[in-house]
Amino acid sequence: MIGKNSHMKSLLAFLLLACFSCSCSSEENPSRTDENLVQNLSTGQWAISSFVENGLERGGDFAGVDFSFFPNGQIEAYRGTQLLGQGSWSSGNAVRRIEVRISFPSGSPFVDLNADWYQVFIRLNRIQLRNTRIDSDDFLILQRR
Repeated sequence: MIGKNSHMKSLLAFLLLACFSCSCSSEENPSRTDENLVQNLSTGQWAISSFVENGLERGGDFAGVDFSFFPNGQIEAYRGTQLLGQGSWSSGNAVRRIEVRISFPSGSPFVDLNADWYQVFIRLNRIQLRNTRIDSDDFLILQRR
């Protein structure tokens, strides 16, 4: 009976381990962490490959503009070496998603990007964000240069 009890304990331990490893969701993917988003954004320059606002594609409005996101929370927009504008950004975890807040001062040509965005997709060279407003279908795709 002792051998059978030991076998049952081993089987139970295996089943618990199998259930635990299968219960991990895609939300727990390490590429979805705030730390990885900050590290990704603050490395290199980014261009807007798509910006949809109120159902209209406006990515062309930002053609030729590169954005640098600095770890200290500053954003700079350049065309070549010419500085076009400065703003701020921050990120954090909110209700099972990563959020990014972009803010340029009023009068800036980049004020339309001001919003709270949430991370939909992140890879080394591409980040897709969606506006957090419930009634919004706005999204922003950044591509590393």
